[in-house]
Amino acid sequence: MEYRVNYQNDTALRNSFHALTQKVFHFQLKDWYDHGYWSESYEPHSMIDGNTVVANISVNHMTMTIAGVKKSFLQIGTVMTDPAYRNQGLSRQLMESILEKYLGKVDGIYLFANDSVLEFYPKFGFIKSNEYVYRYHLNFSESEHELEGKVLKPQKVDMSDDKNRNVLLEAMKHSIPNEAFSMDNFGLMAFGLTGPYCDNIYYLPELDCYIVASIHSKTLFLHQIIASKIIEPKDIALFYSDIIETIELGFTPFHTSLYEVSTYHEEDSTLFILGEDLLNVERLKLHFPDLSHA
Repeated sequence: MEYRVNYQNDTALRNSFHALTQKVFHFQLKDWYDHGYWSESYEPHSMIDGNTVVANISVNHMTMTIAGVKKSFLQIGTVMTDPAYRNQGLSRQLMESILEKYLGKVDGIYLFANDSVLEFYPKFGFIKSNEYVYRYHLNFSESEHELEGKVLKPQKVDMSDDKNRNVLLEAMKHSIPNEAFSMDNFGLMAFGLTGPYCDNIYYLPELDCYIVASIHSKTLFLHQIIASKIIEPKDIALFYSDIIETIELGFTPFHTSLYEVSTYHEEDSTLFILGEDLLNVERLKLHFPDLSHA
């Protein structure tokens, strides 16, 4: 058994990594790699048997800004072991190696844990932390906006079209943060936009911005705003005024006092943190951007 890090240029090992990801999580990162989105910010730490990846914990290098201050965090993700190799302590060995390498050299380490492994991470010093969610209840009758009275129609972006995808990703490179707790990690954003959220991307021409959003039960779940200027979420709501009553944000807004805030709960997504700076998630009632999840 061999411990390897950053072997993505080894075709055989990379393909084995893709195969294990497909086997355990039922998705793979091959397209993400092939499009050039896998950078040094994504660092696999794996146990190798022969020429086969049998266990892995990946490190995502996250530059994040909290209230204007940049911090260097690590997000742990892609924690997986081949079923034939479980109960051998491989994940423990990988986690110990990662912490030995990085503890004290970054501002904090965090992860989102599946409900089945909540007892594993406290063994390494991680503690649970709450996240928070911000909602805004709309009253269009009291609002005044230059867009009112216009026919506003969000344009769905077909991410299977290479041109659309490239235009969006180029816009993302030139965007500014529209949230108080923001992420600078192109590869991870590209993963979200071309993977889990690829069917939820819209362009709003009157605001010249892209959004990642979905609607359920008269609530607009606004996961991300991609724009070269600050866009108010309530302005985005005008595009959906006939079908929504509430906006729920997948990020931390700048003007938190305008919103109803509550603790955030999601299945298989318990936040664990390690490091003093990450205590600010509770202190400042922050929400990790939805598209920052590895």
